[in-house]
Amino acid sequence: MTPRFVLTFCCISLTGVGLYFAPDAAVSRVRGTITDAIRPGQILFHRAMASILGRLSESGSATDNDVTERLKDELSVERERNRALQTRLAQVTEQYQGEQDITKAMLRTKRLIVPSLIEVAVLGDTVAEQWRSGKLLDQGSMNGLRENELVLSTRKPVRPLIDFGEDGDLSTEDLMLLGRCVIGKVEHVGRWTSTFQRVTDSHYRGRAQLIRETQSGFVFEAQGILKGQGGPLCKLEGIPAEKSVRINDAVYTAERDGILPTPLYYGQVVDAVLGMDDREWTVYVKPAAVPSQLTQVHVLRTAVNPDRLAVK
Repeated sequence: MTPRFVLTFCCISLTGVGLYFAPDAAVSRVRGTITDAIRPGQILFHRAMASILGRLSESGSATDNDVTERLKDELSVERERNRALQTRLAQVTEQYQGEQDITKAMLRTKRLIVPSLIEVAVLGDTVAEQWRSGKLLDQGSMNGLRENELVLSTRKPVRPLIDFGEDGDLSTEDLMLLGRCVIGKVEHVGRWTSTFQRVTDSHYRGRAQLIRETQSGFVFEAQGILKGQGGPLCKLEGIPAEKSVRINDAVYTAERDGILPTPLYYGQVVDAVLGMDDREWTVYVKPAAVPSQLTQVHVLRTAVNPDRLAVK
């Protein structure tokens, strides 16, 4: 050991012994002096440790970035799933509310003609093809029972089928509903099945009316004819140029026969154009959202009120 190290060791030892036997006041002063002396070293030590940790963090940044990106992807998937569940919940709530409104109208009215809902299933492509080809009608054909030929061989494009027809008292033009939203109407009625048109089909036609929500309530605007275009949007025709049309105006059914307590919803105006010399507005409507896999819907029928026919 070097003489300098021995000298330093002896000084530290003597200082420690001296502090042990020294009064408390003196120890406090010495402790403060030592603390002030080593404070710069402590600061430098903390800075050095922070620099080391920073370098270590940078060396592992690639792995951390991969983990972060994976977590972001998982979060995005969960958000999409949450939005899908919220959409489904809104559809179910809307459907339940619509059924309740129509059911209440049926229960409280004494009118001669009342609304009636029937739940139907949309046949899948495979089952519908088997039905049309007669594979599911062999037993019936042997007994002279046949489905309506018009339903089995509808013109192209082939219309989707629902599992009720004359046996469910369905009629042509009966509206098909998803909650309070009109998604189509019955086109041809067979004995056990029927075809239907969606509101976006090029042959779809229906009376419609603009309804605008204002601070003072809902305002009923002009009426027209809603026409399918074979694409995602429908066209609302017959709105005179002097009438008011705005983007986001709601489009509802225009029937005012007193059967339903409120009109049914078609969709929302997404584009409205009026040229200088135009006599009518060019209005495009986005129909209400429909699930990609449509399995169950309701058909709105009209029926005679049995209470009015009951013999007193």
